Amino acid sequence: MGPISGMLKPKYKVISTHLGELYNPQKGLDIFIDFNSFVHSISRYQKYLNYLPFSGPDVEVDLISAFLTTLNHWKNFAKKWENVRVIGFLNQFEMGRLCEASHLKSYLIPYMNAFKADRMQQVVYYVKEAVQKVQTILKYVPNMYLITCDQFDSMMIPNVLDDYVKSGRSRIIISGNQLLTGYCLQPNTHVLYSKYGKQGMHQLSDIVMIAKSITKVEDDIVAEFTKNKVFYNLLLVIVGDFERGIVGLTQMGITTFAYNLLRGIEQGTIKQDPKSVESCLPIIDKVYHKYVLDSYPLVDIDSHTTMIKQSAIEQVKSNMIDLVDIDGLRSLSIDGLNLLELL
Repeated sequence: MGPISGMLKPKYKVISTHLGELYNPQKGLDIFIDFNSFVHSISRYQKYLNYLPFSGPDVEVDLISAFLTTLNHWKNFAKKWENVRVIGFLNQFEMGRLCEASHLKSYLIPYMNAFKADRMQQVVYYVKEAVQKVQTILKYVPNMYLITCDQFDSMMIPNVLDDYVKSGRSRIIISGNQLLTGYCLQPNTHVLYSKYGKQGMHQLSDIVMIAKSITKVEDDIVAEFTKNKVFYNLLLVIVGDFERGIVGLTQMGITTFAYNLLRGIEQGTIKQDPKSVESCLPIIDKVYHKYVLDSYPLVDIDSHTTMIKQSAIEQVKSNMIDLVDIDGLRSLSIDGLNLLELL
């Protein structure tokens, strides 16, 4: 499991390279860690799944360690700055009434169904147990949290905990999911797109390189998608996200669509800097219009945020507890882990 957990905790030199030598958040920093990427990876790692039936309680300890060491890795990296929060987030395996369901009934259904399979039951059990224990531990550790969501997709956590335009707080988001790369075009935000696969680890922050990675298209024409938020969101709609029920439109041909995009701008069919997806419909086959219009608000960070009830956001915030109690932390114990190192 080491390489998989390593995808969310790059070496400090790698992080610094991606952020740049002059990176210095002046008004506070929130570091968001997408543990959905971690759970997704272990649930598809056959060697790990084969290991589960024979490993007993060690599995839970390993998972607790993976969560805590990842959070602490980023906390230690950011010690040079003031007013820093480190926030892990994760979808629950059984979601409640999702706000997104009113827009797309199938939203996150494939994700939930995948974890109902018999072969996933051990993964679900151990992750749930580990998460509960980690959340108990983190109550005693200031400015470090693990948030789980069941009323809305946790990918929106990095946009609902604060008004990042008004507050000026900076964000770093690390994820292996393509939809979260949409945060690249949000203010005061750095995204580190991290994947572990057959070719080993790769971690990208340049939006053009990210676009090439998620499309698996090396042609420089892909850069057209990165010049505007609407264009990039269209790319995410085309790529889709199976677990979220966004099926994608790869049959359109990403390279062909990029050329159509460029041609549309040159001919004036669409604006060079459009503000809405509707203005881009003239270059999209009418057969796909309904899918694009239904899916776009779910991949667009700002539109997606408006779907979430304020009560659901407040419930999430209410679980971000800072007891700051060393004796309370000392009373907890996990084999092989020194929890006081989290302070």
